[in-house]
Amino acid sequence: MEILPLHLHVANRLEEEFRHRKPGEKLDSERELSRRVGVSQTTIAKALAVLTQKGLVVRRHGSGTYISDLPRDRHLGVLLEYDIGGLYSAYFFRSMAQKCRRLCEEKGVLMRFYAGFADFENPPREPTCREFLHDLEQGTLSGLVAMAGAERTGAVTLARRHGLPVVGHALECSHRVIPDRQSTLHALVEDAIAQGRRRFALLEWKEGPYAHDLAARYSIREDFLAALHHHGIEPVPEWVRGDLHPLLPGSGWEGFREIWTARGEEHPDVVIVGDEHLLAGVNQALLAFKTPQDALSIYSFCTKGNQFTLAYPVVRVETNVDEVAAVCVRVLLGAVNDPGGTPGETLVPLQFHLQSEPLLKPV
Repeated sequence: MEILPLHLHVANRLEEEFRHRKPGEKLDSERELSRRVGVSQTTIAKALAVLTQKGLVVRRHGSGTYISDLPRDRHLGVLLEYDIGGLYSAYFFRSMAQKCRRLCEEKGVLMRFYAGFADFENPPREPTCREFLHDLEQGTLSGLVAMAGAERTGAVTLARRHGLPVVGHALECSHRVIPDRQSTLHALVEDAIAQGRRRFALLEWKEGPYAHDLAARYSIREDFLAALHHHGIEPVPEWVRGDLHPLLPGSGWEGFREIWTARGEEHPDVVIVGDEHLLAGVNQALLAFKTPQDALSIYSFCTKGNQFTLAYPVVRVETNVDEVAAVCVRVLLGAVNDPGGTPGETLVPLQFHLQSEPLLKPV
């Protein structure tokens, strides 16, 4: 008969006890557990490490040990429906998925990564990730962070029909977490006006090939126009462009060219770029048109950590993936632990970072 090591025997005893505790409940300290169980603190530490690996408890540095927020036989998920190996796979979504998983791991909560095969240009009307569908049918999925096409394939709607809380940026999600672009755009316009700028252009993605209804949902155009109106500035229609997907080769170049040449010798003195992937093309166009650096202020919405080599100073308006992921995980765990809670919307503030010196010098 095999004799269990002492720490495994203690782990089994504590596991039986902890099963009856509430999710998120804080446990006694290692010293108190050692005294109560009658073993050394070293043995208790080893036993808790075993239970941590099983996902029953989570150990938070500087805070203590807690019962995991999820039962052992259930888990959370993060779903990306667009093929992560495809042309339209964005850095933001890949990074978000990993950050969410890492945060859950630190909390002792299992989060599985579901990757679909949806074609961005022509996505199917049903989920493409079999692992997601399997876990959904088996009832082992407790909640979902949904991104990158999950709403277009019907995955978000399907998850909600199964009674799951779904966190994400899409309108279909039960709990929306979105960057606060509205107030940010007002701040950008105010900053540009303070520098004496008055001629505003916007380069983003709203319509055109592959747009469907998706781009219009997350376009910043209405907020941009509202910000100009608030400050008494009349928008120039020819300087508002958004008909090419940011990841299409040459989209930034072509969009900027249309803006810069639309009114002959009259040019904007501010360009707000709605997607960081347009910057490379904008940079090439600026060099081609030999645009003086002091003639134009450039603001661009970006993902923090996604670097671009530019020849012109740019105010980067950054979405911090760490912050967005932390909010998504917090909201999702809260919804799982309190199913009767009220769905809602959480705004995540954006950060301003001025790249005051260009990384390349204009030729």
